[in-house]
Amino acid sequence: MRFSLRTDNPAGSSHRLIERMDLCRSTKSVRLDLSLTDPTGWPDRAELERQCLSYLSDPGSNRYCPDSQGLESTRRILSEWTHGRVPGQDWFLCASTSEAYGILFQLLCDPGEKVVVNRPSYPLLDDLARHGGIGLVDVPLRLLGTQWHLDIGRLEQAFRDPAVKAFCLIQPGNPTGWFLGPAERSKVVALCAKHKVALISDEVFADYTYQDGYNSLLGETECLTFALSGLSKGFGLPGFKMGWIAMSGPRLPLSEARERLQRLNDSLLSASTPVQHALKHLIPLSTSLRAPILSRLESNRRLWMDLNRQKEAFLPVPAGWMGVVRLAPGTEEPYCDSLLDQGILVQPGFLFDLPWDGVVVSLLAEPEVFQEGLSVLQVLVV
Repeated sequence: MRFSLRTDNPAGSSHRLIERMDLCRSTKSVRLDLSLTDPTGWPDRAELERQCLSYLSDPGSNRYCPDSQGLESTRRILSEWTHGRVPGQDWFLCASTSEAYGILFQLLCDPGEKVVVNRPSYPLLDDLARHGGIGLVDVPLRLLGTQWHLDIGRLEQAFRDPAVKAFCLIQPGNPTGWFLGPAERSKVVALCAKHKVALISDEVFADYTYQDGYNSLLGETECLTFALSGLSKGFGLPGFKMGWIAMSGPRLPLSEARERLQRLNDSLLSASTPVQHALKHLIPLSTSLRAPILSRLESNRRLWMDLNRQKEAFLPVPAGWMGVVRLAPGTEEPYCDSLLDQGILVQPGFLFDLPWDGVVVSLLAEPEVFQEGLSVLQVLVV
C-alpha cells in the first residue's frame, strides 16, 4: 500500500525524551505531573459538570435538524452572548477549534498555498496544515526583556508572497500568554487588509488574561476575520466537543466566504445536536464553571510570579494556562531528565518551538503538587 504523504510522520521515530516521558506515565512512576491541562473531574467542579451533562437530555435533542451553519437558535444565542458583535448569520458551529482550522484552510487555500503562523506556539497547526496539503510560514515572537512581541517586519515580508492566504494567530498564546497589544493589532489588521490576507484569531484562552490590553478580534471589519473559540477552555468542557467560527469583514468577501463555508460545513455537520440545544443552559453557568479554574490559576500563578521576582528564568504569565522557564543553552534535555529522575513531569520547550532551551509547565496542576514541583524546578535553574 502507498499512503498519502500528508499522513507521514515528519519526525520519524519519537524523540528519546518523549519516549521516556511516555514510559514514566505508563509505569505510573510520575510523582508530580506538571504537564496536565485537563480541567475536568475536579472535586470542586464535579456537581456543575453533572448538571451540564443533564442538559444533554433536552427534549429538542431527539429531533435532528441539520443546518450547514449549526442550529439558528444556537447561533442567535452566541450572537446575543457576545453583545451582537457578529450577527447570527455569520456564526458557524463545528466539533472543535481544531476542526475549524481544517475547514478554514480548505476555504482559503488551494494545495501548496500557505498560512502564516506565529512561533513559539502550540504545534497542532503543523499537523493540521500538513493534513490539508498546505504550507506554514513562521513569523517569530521576540522575547524583549520579559515580554513577547510580534515581529511585524517579518510579518509584512511574509505577506508579500502571493501564495500566503491567511495569518493564523493564537491570542492569548500557548505557551507564551502573548496577545496583540493595541499598536500590534492596528498594524496586523492594516497589513491583512492591504495584502488581502484573511485573519484567523484563535481566542480559546480569552477568559484567562491577567493584565490589561487584551482585545478580541471578534467583529473586526477592516479585513476578512475569523474568530475561533468553543466550550473546551472557556467553559472547561472539552468533552462536549463544540467549537465555533465567528466571521466578519468587508461586505463582499464576507458574503462569498459565508456561501462557501456553508457548503464546506454542510459536508461535515459535526456539531452535536444535544450540545447545541444545551448551550442556552451552559452559558449562564460559564462563570461558575470557570471559577475553580481561575482560582487554581491565581494560586499557582502567584507562586510562579514570586519565583519570577527571584529568578528571571521563570517568565511572566500575562495570560493562559502555561508558564515558561528559560534555560541555559544545551540544558533542556538534561533538565527534563533530572526532573524525571525525581518523578516530575514537565514539557520540553522543543514541543512548542521555543527559540532557546526551556521547559513549559502547566499552571493547572493541583496547588500542592505545583508548589512542591516548583521547589524542585527552581533549585535546578541556574
